[in-house]
Amino acid sequence: MQSQEPVIQSFDFFVETTDNVFIHVHRKVGTAANKVPVLLIHGTWCDGRIWDFPGRSVIDYLAVRGYDVYALDVRGMGSSDHPENYFTIDIISRVQDAVAVAGYIVAHAGRAPVVMGWSQGGVVTGLLAASAPHLVAGIGFFRTRQWLLCAAPNRPCAAEGYRERRRPLCAHLRSDLCIGVWN
Repeated sequence: MQSQEPVIQSFDFFVETTDNVFIHVHRKVGTAANKVPVLLIHGTWCDGRIWDFPGRSVIDYLAVRGYDVYALDVRGMGSSDHPENYFTIDIISRVQDAVAVAGYIVAHAGRAPVVMGWSQGGVVTGLLAASAPHLVAGIGFFRTRQWLLCAAPNRPCAAEGYRERRRPLCAHLRSDLCIGVWN
């Protein structure tokens, strides 16, 4: 007798930002979602599909384990709105995208998500947590360079020891937010 694959429901929708940009969100949830929601933020020059490759999907992995998983396409990428000039997009605009989606999750799921970002998505994750801590239950960084996580310009980030070198932004956040850094 073969075991059945877990059932995962998939949804796509758009969330509008405060500056009227429509952000595409891909959501997957298993039949027994009972854990904290998770918001995944991709890096530069890709979109939320980076988290959902067939056969090695991070989204599926989390969904079958009880997480309600959301992956956004930041503005200018994937199915989100694209400006006429890509170079008008800045990091603060992308933080607005994350604020809108995290706010949507809080409003609809009733709880703040753990937000995990890869590369530039890690910078967006850190800035989201610093600017709107009520919208995040925790944060994680994947392949986010330590100098990108510096909270202030021209502030040295290299300190002695792995933990200090990898978590300078976390030192400026609520101590319970920073759950991990993976390089």
